[in-house]
Amino acid sequence: MLSNLLWCCLTSFDRESLMSCSALKGLGCAIALAAASSLISAAPLVSGFDAGAGGWLVDSSQGTQGVTDFAWNPAGGNPGGHLSARDIGDQGGWWFLSPLTWGGDWTGYLGGTIRFDVFSIAGQGTVMNPPVEAVVLVLEDGGRLRARGSAGAALDQWVSVEVPLVAESFNLTNSSYASFDEALGHVVRLVIPGDFVYRQNDVTRLDNVQVRAVPEPGTLSLLMAALLGCAAIRAPRRQCRSRRLR
Repeated sequence: MLSNLLWCCLTSFDRESLMSCSALKGLGCAIALAAASSLISAAPLVSGFDAGAGGWLVDSSQGTQGVTDFAWNPAGGNPGGHLSARDIGDQGGWWFLSPLTWGGDWTGYLGGTIRFDVFSIAGQGTVMNPPVEAVVLVLEDGGRLRARGSAGAALDQWVSVEVPLVAESFNLTNSSYASFDEALGHVVRLVIPGDFVYRQNDVTRLDNVQVRAVPEPGTLSLLMAALLGCAAIRAPRRQCRSRRLR
C-alpha cells in the first residue's frame, strides 16, 4: 500500500513541480499519511470491562453444567470493572469467550501480543493447575491455535498474562491451514481459561484483555522521517522563492 501510494505521488508531478515547495509539501504529507495508515492497519482489540461485558461469554467442557454466576462487575477489577464466573464442575474446564466481532484476519497482529489479567479465588488454598495452555484462537476451519506454556494464575491476586503472537508460542492443531501465519488470517474468536484450581468451585475474574500489534521498526522510522520532512518544508514561501531565483 505504501509503495503504491508513493509511486502515484511521484508520477503525478513533473520534474519542475517536484522542485517546488508546494509539491514537496504534498509529497511529504502523502508519505506521512501512508506510513500512518500502515501503522493503524491492525487496530488494538481491547476490553477493559469498565462499562459492561462487551459481548464476552463463558462456556465449559460440561456446557451450562460446568460454569455459573457469570457477571459483569462495575468495581473490583484491575482497576475498575471486570468479568467473573464460578466453576461448578469437578472435572473438565471452563473459559471466557471473546465476542465474535473480534474474529477476522489477525495477520496484522503478527509479532504482537495477547494480554489479560486474571484473579482466581478458591475455597481452599490449593496448588494451581499447570501453566495456562488453554489460551486458544478458534479458527474458521474448526482448528485451533493453542498457546504453549503461558504463565498461570495465582490465588487471591491479580496476575498479568502475556502471550506473544508468534509461531513459537502456539501449536496449530486439527487445522487445514499450513502454517501459523496462514491460520492467523482466519480467527473466529479468542478463548481465555477461567478454571485454575483443580476440582474446586473456584471463582475467576478477568480484566484488561488486549490484542495489540507491534509496528515494524522500519515503518516507525519512515513515519518519523516523513513527519520531520513535513515540518522542515513548512518554511515561508518567500524562502523557497529566493532559493529558486538563485
